[in-house]
Amino acid sequence: MKNTAYLDNNIIVETEQENLSTDNLRNNIDKNMTEFYYSSAHLQEANEIKAETSILLEERLQRRFETLSLVTNNKYVNQELPSNKV
Repeated sequence: MKNTAYLDNNIIVETEQENLSTDNLRNNIDKNMTEFYYSSAHLQEANEIKAETSILLEERLQRRFETLSLVTNNKYVNQELPSNKV
């Protein structure tokens, strides 16, 4: 069975800002964790990104989505409400 992890948005931001590489991340966690997921919370956080111009905002959002894709390999976790089924 694969062990999965849901990464806090702060980890995504640190990776995006190149303060933490994906290799460094993988080397410093439980070796049994083989997959990372993103969720709607990550998308909501991206929705709060600010910029002075629409072009800069687009660039920042593109970078965030590329980082999410890189770190999670495009794996999305969905929580159904009210059952809380994942």
